[in-house]
Amino acid sequence: MYDTKNMIKTEGIVLHSFDFKENQKIITLFTEDAGKMSLILTKKNGNLGLTTPFTKGEYIYTKGKSDLYRFHDGTVLDNHILLRNSLAHLQAAGELTNVILRSQMPTKPAPLLYALLKTYLPQISNFPDPTPLLCSFYLKLLKHEGVLNLDELPEICLPLLTSTRFSDLKNIPIHPHLKQKILKVYKSIL
Repeated sequence: MYDTKNMIKTEGIVLHSFDFKENQKIITLFTEDAGKMSLILTKKNGNLGLTTPFTKGEYIYTKGKSDLYRFHDGTVLDNHILLRNSLAHLQAAGELTNVILRSQMPTKPAPLLYALLKTYLPQISNFPDPTPLLCSFYLKLLKHEGVLNLDELPEICLPLLTSTRFSDLKNIPIHPHLKQKILKVYKSIL
């Protein structure tokens, strides 16, 4: 039995999930208060929805002696089911979560970046072509990390960085080369 006073509750988005041993899973979450973290849980019918990538949920866990924390309970808040209606939307969601996986240090809180992911993820299904949304996310991530040089940014990128409405992003034409340039900047810095 676990001491309930040491249990911690957090909201998180599943970035990655994989089977471990015969009846366990390890999930990597991105949370507002603990940043990127990993939880181990025993597979049960009631908790498998909490392990699906892109799911936003509430997770109750306890810290252990390692960086792998023990899951106890949770609730699905949003499984982002609309992302599964299109391969392009699934790929875009995968791209967003992989960016967070690669760029964030474990247990380093990044509440503004969490809020950005939490806002952008459900918007993907509203974009027939999610490229403007992805480019905007990359630029805002680079700005958040303090590594974006605005003087070297092409003028066409400014609306992607400064837009506060998703409807505005839908109207920004993105040439495939522009996305590749943004990705190249991201990969060279992070």
